[in-house]
Parts: sequence; structure tokens; C-alpha cells
Amino acid sequence: MAQEINRPQTPVEPFPYTAEPFQFENKEVAITLHGTLTLPQGEGPFPAAILISGSGPTDRDETILDHKIFLVIADYLTRQGIAVLRYDDRGVGESEGNHYKANSMDLANDTNAAFLALAKHGKIDANHIGLIGHSEGGMIAPIVASKSSDVDYVVLLAGPGVPIDELMAEQNRQVYKSQGLPKNELDRNEKFNKSLYNIFDNDKPVAELYDTLLPFIHNYYESIPKEYQALFSPSKEVFYMAIVGTVSSPWFRYFLQFDPTPYLKKITCPVLAVNGSKDIQVISSQNLGAIEEILTYTGHQDFTIREYQNLNHLFQNCSTCTVQEYGELEESFSKKVLADVTTWIMEKTKNRE
Repeated sequence: MAQEINRPQTPVEPFPYTAEPFQFENKEVAITLHGTLTLPQGEGPFPAAILISGSGPTDRDETILDHKIFLVIADYLTRQGIAVLRYDDRGVGESEGNHYKANSMDLANDTNAAFLALAKHGKIDANHIGLIGHSEGGMIAPIVASKSSDVDYVVLLAGPGVPIDELMAEQNRQVYKSQGLPKNELDRNEKFNKSLYNIFDNDKPVAELYDTLLPFIHNYYESIPKEYQALFSPSKEVFYMAIVGTVSSPWFRYFLQFDPTPYLKKITCPVLAVNGSKDIQVISSQNLGAIEEILTYTGHQDFTIREYQNLNHLFQNCSTCTVQEYGELEESFSKKVLADVTTWIMEKTKNRE
């Protein structure tokens, strides 16, 4: 019998608020996306937040290893008087479109479409709609906010502050380090990835790169000491397919070349950037420091940077703090961060009525 996974923070009905289906159209590509809008009790109009998920095809709850992260966040915020829209990524759940063919800018256009539709809802205060982005969502939120002065605030949950190739280099190092890979192999892996990314730094289709990629990837795998090969893949063939399947996608090619700096520089609304000190995917010291430096340089008048001790990339209090531990932990999202984000949003929306 499979062991039941305990997720005590997952909300259970009945809820002291209304949850209604919400759909909107991205007219640029003629697709309809579907989600859930949670509305506090009362007539409104209410301040609102749009939740933007991290990398990969993700449902409206940002379900990761049975943790329904966005459901937990939406439930908490709505109970405190903030309406929340969360939606299935394009090509996921009820939403139309093809996620594999979309890049981060395409997903930002989806979020902008959500914003425009939500602003027309009768119970939403159109002057106080903000964006809450987690991981890649914390990259998409600044794109949207940089192009629209109507965005009221931005919350970045483990969002990037450095060019993505730099972020990926440090992410790979920390993830493999947490799995026991020694320093010399970490250094070799970093060089391998840089060379790999250089191969893909063009618009050539994968078929034209095959003769270069196959021996390059196979040779690297075979050079890894056998006691560490399993950390990467069970075989060189699987290793090759996994890499090519990821790195050759339209999303990854765009993602790899992305620099959040120009977009962060253009944000004028209040910004809250938070991360966990034990995040090994978006390193707190690397990215929070960069975000603070960028916003300080531009003379931004209202931003807050917070690092939370002992929290991982999902904002869970962690023990080993590895990626593998995410599913083992019962906590879905830190209650402390939930409370602080909620307080910050309420202060920003009330102070600028």
C-alpha cells in the first residue's frame, strides 16, 4: 500500500470566501486560459494579486510533489481580504495553447492578458492589482510591470536578479554539491555546461547540431567517474536525450539568454523581493543582492529585500535542504513568509488609496 502523503496546509472546504472559475483570452495568439479567482467576503472592490508560476508546464495550484503552493498562498491572502487569481499555464489543465513552443515572453503576455481581464471584474479594485511571481514567475512579473504603469506592486518569490546563464551555473553547482559531487567534478561540470550553452547559442535546429552534440555529451558522461555517473543519468544515451530535450526547447533557448536587469530597472511600483537562505536553485545571496543593487542604482523609492533563514526554493523550512527533500517535507509554504507578504501588500494598497 502506498504511503499517504501528509500536506496539512492544503486548504479544505468549506472556505470563508468565494472561489469562481475565471477565464481570459490572450488575443495576440487567440488562446483562452482558465483559472480560479478567489474573492473575500463582502461587496468589494478588493485589492488583488495574480500568481505567476515557475518553470515548466504548471497548473493553477503550482502543484509540486503534491504541494499545492499557489492554492495555499491564495487561500491565505483571500482570508486576509486580498482577491487572488491563479491560472493554468498555456497547454496545461483547461488552458489552451502549446507550452513547449512558448518562451518566457509569451508567458508574460499571458500574464498581461490576465491582468487586463481581472481589471474589468466588478469586485476588483483595478487600481490595486499586483503580481506575485515564484522562480521564473519572478522573472515574468518584472517583464509585465516594466511595460505597464497600471501594475500596483510586485512580489518576487525567489526571482532572478542576474543573467540566467550565471544563475544556472550557480544552481547546477549547488544542486550537485548537495548530492555529494566533489569540487573538481563541479568545476568540470560548469565548464561542460558553458560549452554546451555556447553550442546552442544560435538559431540552428537540433538536427544540424547532432554531429557536434552527440560525441560532446557522450564523451563528457564517459569521463565522469563511475561512482558519480548515477547523479547525472543511468546511461550516456539517457543523458544525451535529457539534455537535448531540455536545452533545445524554444523556452530554454530564450531563458538562457535572458537578463532581468533591463526589466527590473524600469519598474516604478513597490517591489518586495524575498528568498530563502537555503535555496539551491535561485541562490539568495547572488540574486537578492543583484536585485537590491539594480533598484538602488535606478533610485527606486519603494522596495524591500528580505532573506529568510533556513528556507529552500519552495519556502519550506528544510533539514537537508536538497531538491529531493521537497516532497519529504510536510510544510508547503512558510507561514512566516505568507504573513509578511500579506502584511506588505495590505500596507502598500492602503497607503496609496
